[in-house]
Amino acid sequence: MPRLLDESFTARRLARRLGWRPSTLRARVPARPVGAKLELTHSCNLRCGFCYTDSPRQTLMRPLELSDEQWHHVTEQAADLGVIEVVLSGGEPFLRRDLVLALLERLAPRGIGLTLNTNGWFIDDEVADRLATFPGLGAHISIDGATPALHDGSRGVPGSWRRAIDATSRLLDRGVKVQIVQVITPDNQHAFGDFLEQMWTLGVRSVRATPVVQVGAAARSGRWGVNRDRLRRTAREFSRRCGEDMRIVIQHGNAGVLALNDEAAPAALLVRPSGAVLMDSLHPFAFGRVPEDSLGDCWARIVEGWRDPRISDWAGSLRNSRDLPSSSVVPYLDDEVAMAGTPAPGAEGAPAGPRAHAGAPVPAKTAPRDDSGDHAENLIRARAHVRRLALSRRYRLGEVRMGGGPGDRHVRVADGRVSRLNGTAALLAETLVDRSPAEAVDQLAGRFADVERDRLEGDVLATSRALSRRGILVAAGAAG
Repeated sequence: MPRLLDESFTARRLARRLGWRPSTLRARVPARPVGAKLELTHSCNLRCGFCYTDSPRQTLMRPLELSDEQWHHVTEQAADLGVIEVVLSGGEPFLRRDLVLALLERLAPRGIGLTLNTNGWFIDDEVADRLATFPGLGAHISIDGATPALHDGSRGVPGSWRRAIDATSRLLDRGVKVQIVQVITPDNQHAFGDFLEQMWTLGVRSVRATPVVQVGAAARSGRWGVNRDRLRRTAREFSRRCGEDMRIVIQHGNAGVLALNDEAAPAALLVRPSGAVLMDSLHPFAFGRVPEDSLGDCWARIVEGWRDPRISDWAGSLRNSRDLPSSSVVPYLDDEVAMAGTPAPGAEGAPAGPRAHAGAPVPAKTAPRDDSGDHAENLIRARAHVRRLALSRRYRLGEVRMGGGPGDRHVRVADGRVSRLNGTAALLAETLVDRSPAEAVDQLAGRFADVERDRLEGDVLATSRALSRRGILVAAGAAG
């Protein structure tokens, strides 16, 4: 029953009429926002046909955006309001590289949780080094397939799979928390299992699979349906084989996302590149516009007006998930609806925004299904690249104290947890200190001559993953 209610408009609204509401549902808006999502730019270097922010079209149109100085003022206001989480996003935020790094430097010392959404294209060694200096930073990197053919076809730019994979590895080498986000489409859902295998091998600890929500560019096409039950089965089968140490989340589709967001009181706000302030990315209603309005004033309007009849009527007109792309106002495809006291786009004192459907739409790039003979070859090459990256990551000993003998090690990490390592695990742990898994395999190959190298590599990678998850080993490039 809970899953049905999460994913169905009809079931959710029937439950509402019967007086049922989830105990976890937020009923009141907090006096101050808990979080803020800042979309720093409309622009992106990729051309995804499902882009929820419609960045390909926005990139061509070049609408006005807040200046660096204005964004600094926005983040200062958000911090003063007491937010505990800030998400920096786009478009592709690293098209404003200096701004991103400056905002992180401004926010990190204030103890605010920081998340960065990126396609990974611009994360070179220098940027990765800078990101590793921000404690607690989480990077969400988009990777849409187990092969370059799937991902590059989905993202519309050759080479984007390799850049995203390499960016992920660079951040993991430095101890940065990484969550991989895969947008699930009809073209890549068949390879979800292969994708999970690669992410596990690379050392990723969290994967979020997101079926396309039909807003922005995706609202122009109805070809995005996927089989979520099949995805769940694949995730369960993978966890049975490889364990539970990589968290896999299958997000809701159109219906589930709106069914949940339509009833829960907002706890955060979103600032668009134009300065428009919204409740979230699914309700296209602006409660103010910075810098003309302060974030505090915008939040006060959200507190008062989040149940405005115009919003309720809009949400009530969506009878099922198929109605979203044809609704009266489509999020990210049409201009936001200005609530009371909010200047509309193009009005005096407000940046001009693109009209709905203005400009030539960027056609959706259709990825090849990649399940021919070429897919097998592409997958072998992709697996080999991922494996090389994982085998080259160097480790060092974490903040631990070891006791016991060589065949029965007891390890206490800084947070008080104690692990018991058998002889094999203890040997591998000691062999991996100040080495990469590839170097550890070279050290162990003579001792285990009867074990095939591929199997030995797999065992060492699995052990390095388990030991790093417990804090016994850490990536050599991690801060501290």
